[in-house]
Amino acid sequence: MPDWGGITNTNGSGVSRALELPNCDRTNIAHLGSRNGLNPKDAMDFYIDNRIRIIPMSEILARGVEPSTREIFDIAWRGTDAIYCSWDTDSLDASCMPGTTAPECFGIKAREAIQVARIAGTYGADVLEFSELCPMFDASQISNKLVCCLLLHYLGSRAKTLRESGLAA
Repeated sequence: MPDWGGITNTNGSGVSRALELPNCDRTNIAHLGSRNGLNPKDAMDFYIDNRIRIIPMSEILARGVEPSTREIFDIAWRGTDAIYCSWDTDSLDASCMPGTTAPECFGIKAREAIQVARIAGTYGADVLEFSELCPMFDASQISNKLVCCLLLHYLGSRAKTLRESGLAA
């Protein structure tokens, strides 16, 4: 969203700030996994007004994780030299990601998240970051373990893709 109560640099305003950069275009932005009422109306209006592709969780379930994930990476890479991929841990279901700032049900499950990470690795990203991880909310530390697992699956898939394309030994 453009701001949160007038504050422009928040955890919810990253896309708005990115669009202010000269090398970022709305046609290369996509959002995967929106759901429920925790997405404020002005945030959703921002995506709609800027014609940014949103793939809500209901569509992921209907179409499948693979085509949905491939679509967002196809959008991101279309005509670009580099991409920044921000994976908000709030997109994951609270059952496997209690250690995030706004745990919510009906999100991407751990098996689906690993599939997303592997597909992401085939596309690559110049920056891959995991945001809103909040370990103090998770006594079991399963959230930290899952994010580490996702990163390992991403890196393994990326290495395999580069090796198969002859770009890595």
